[in-house]
Amino acid sequence: MNEARLSEIGKLASRLVPGFDDYPVKAQIDFMGRTAKKVEAVRQSAGDLATHMEYATPHKKAVPPIKNLQAKIRAAVFSDMMKSTRRAGELLGVPNKDEGTRYENQLIRKRAELGRELLHNYYGESEYAAKIECMQRNHRWWKWYGTIGDPKEQMYVLLAEAQGTSADHEKLHASADGFTEKRDEWVAVVERRLSAEEIYQRRDDPAGEEYAQQLANQLWYQQKAIEETDARFKTALSLAELEAPPPSIA
Repeated sequence: MNEARLSEIGKLASRLVPGFDDYPVKAQIDFMGRTAKKVEAVRQSAGDLATHMEYATPHKKAVPPIKNLQAKIRAAVFSDMMKSTRRAGELLGVPNKDEGTRYENQLIRKRAELGRELLHNYYGESEYAAKIECMQRNHRWWKWYGTIGDPKEQMYVLLAEAQGTSADHEKLHASADGFTEKRDEWVAVVERRLSAEEIYQRRDDPAGEEYAQQLANQLWYQQKAIEETDARFKTALSLAELEAPPPSIA
């Protein structure tokens, strides 16, 4: 009871209601409870008025902007693309706090419902569904590409995809005009550069860091010099930058 009396509602009642502290405890608690409800009603009413004055016009009702809009859009896209709110939550870094729903992330599901509605209103259901299907094909293609362990083979796959040919065709072409040797040299330089960058990030002594960084920079310039010798490097690497889906699934 002492805590209730020290609350803002208790202080308000003691100050404005004559002899409030002399009433029975049950009556005081009941009065403070009713007062709290009225205060909340006034607060809500004031909030509604503020929303009305800020967002309404003579031609439309007051609709405040949606909070965390980007999170809701992402939840919808990732859930629909992965066909799993659990997996979407993992990718978006939103943990599933409800142990009773092991295979579903309830927070992602709620966000996705509103995000999906917004996307349907903007694109239309059929166009949005087509975009999700394209993303799924894109995801499958890059997942398959990731299974190709040899970076030299990856270069041929990227070239074939970018130019609408086949990896075998690109291999024959490269063997005939000397691109194979350039590719081998490029792969070796890139692997050395990545190794130097890894060492630079892990070294604790300033001298070792400086040496590794200088080596990485030198190898970067060497890599770029090789790439400038043949347009096929740019063709393949532009696809690897993920600025657009591979042509065969766009």
